[in-house]
Amino acid sequence: MDAIDEMVETLEGLRRSWLRSLRAANASSQTLRAYGRAITMLIEFLSYPPEDAVAGEESPAALLERLPVWDEADIRRDHLEAFIGHLHRHYKPNTVNGRWSALHVFFNWLVEQPDIPVTVSPMTGMRRPFIPEEHPPILDVGEIRALLRTCSPRDYHGVRDEAIIRLMADTGLRINEVVTLMITDVIDGQRVPVIDMDLETVYVMGKGRRPRSVSFGAKTAAALDRYLRARRKHPHRTRPEFFLREPRYPTPGGLTEGGITRMLQRRAEAAGIKHVHPHMFRHTWAAAQKRSGLDRGAMKNQGGWRSDKMPDRYGAIVETDRSLEAHRRTSFGDEI
Repeated sequence: MDAIDEMVETLEGLRRSWLRSLRAANASSQTLRAYGRAITMLIEFLSYPPEDAVAGEESPAALLERLPVWDEADIRRDHLEAFIGHLHRHYKPNTVNGRWSALHVFFNWLVEQPDIPVTVSPMTGMRRPFIPEEHPPILDVGEIRALLRTCSPRDYHGVRDEAIIRLMADTGLRINEVVTLMITDVIDGQRVPVIDMDLETVYVMGKGRRPRSVSFGAKTAAALDRYLRARRKHPHRTRPEFFLREPRYPTPGGLTEGGITRMLQRRAEAAGIKHVHPHMFRHTWAAAQKRSGLDRGAMKNQGGWRSDKMPDRYGAIVETDRSLEAHRRTSFGDEI
């Protein structure tokens, strides 16, 4: 085994140990995937450093030749800044920020381990990547209606897909919260429906393992009711997952995040809409709630946010829309 293979094996072992500690701390599966991916990307960067660089700067390959990394103790701030710089050239700012956060947690964890020779995080003094302020993409009512028109009420996946689209648009659930919905769950020692059709609420385990109940409207309730009737005829209806794959699918089980993403892409193409991804429904829901006058506290409660940052971000979208509409009504230019 050569030195690079040994380095990869060492860092990969630490990555797995770190993920186990996060799992023990009850981190969500989404967090585990994102954090694990960040360290995998760092290991790949250190193993096969790219030649790309900003004009006049040292390339990552030249840096690693000058400052080779054989184990975790050799990783310096220079390496991590080169890695973040490389990410900036290939990924969006939000993605880079997420990778930076994962690295920050990972190296702090290394410092806390008494058997690992890292006493100071190499990220000490590194600034979090700047994220330009931009409005998240949202769907308008016409686009959501166009998606719904592609869902035939005469087949299982049409009924199921309409229920999913209406639920996501009406509640702002994250895609992970949708795919982990079960038919029933144990709450306060009793097995109860996760979706209460009488109260028109859905009980979810949100980000950070925080439970919450979210309400939905009459049209969503009707769509969910139609889906439940169709589900009773499904050959795998005894499965615990709420949203099941098509009966013809060779492997029984619930829909995955990838399955919902692909479904929306197919529906968008059929509807003549350029691009739709699951999180756009959460953006759309939040903007609609803000536009209707829902206050910040209620938005945080229903959306499953801890900070004011996201509700305020959607509030900025609404204020921009209102100011544009006000200007159209009272344009000074029209008086000239």
